[in-house]
Amino acid sequence: MISINSFSGRFGNKILQYNNLMQTADFVGVPASCSNWEGKTFFSNLVKNKGILKPQIELKWSDLLDFPKLKNLPLANDYVLDVACLHNAFYKTTMKDPRAFLQISDEHKRVLPEDKVNIGIHIRGDDIIEKDGNNGREIHEPKYYRDSIDVIEREFDNATYYVCTDDPNFVTYKETIKYLTDIDRSYHTGSVNDYFGDFATLSECDVLVSSSSTFVLC
Repeated sequence: MISINSFSGRFGNKILQYNNLMQTADFVGVPASCSNWEGKTFFSNLVKNKGILKPQIELKWSDLLDFPKLKNLPLANDYVLDVACLHNAFYKTTMKDPRAFLQISDEHKRVLPEDKVNIGIHIRGDDIIEKDGNNGREIHEPKYYRDSIDVIEREFDNATYYVCTDDPNFVTYKETIKYLTDIDRSYHTGSVNDYFGDFATLSECDVLVSSSSTFVLC
């Protein structure tokens, strides 16, 4: 069995960590176990916590990329993912569509109009500005979003926009909304602190204008 006993980071990081658990367990051919996290109320098919049945051997992200080693793991042992098994391993460990392991529950699913090109815009906010003190080094300037909208407008004549952020007071968010208003384009905004709603909406969009964020990557 391979387990996650604890998570690191916010929702996007936790999804990546969970996906790596499920991809690795599927590749090795053993059951998976996962401690409780907020995803259990959002996704409908998460594995349950089976508990710690015997001493566990830790797998680091470099171990997840050593496929010959994984194929020969002694199956008599139990394993646990290091909390750092996140984005470093994502693209190489993902061998199956993550939707096989992460299905949004009917309660949270969004249905977007089929006669429109649905454009998701994600603007990373307070976690990167206020809490860790790095002065927004992973935030794009308003021009990035304006230029992206211009490209979309040249490509499509029936676009509608969904602008998602956890910080509506951030200047990039305000400037993006102002630009969509100035060019008279249809847009919708998410509810503050409703990251389930934002994730469900962005997952149904045809095009994503993304920030540097594991949330929108997922």
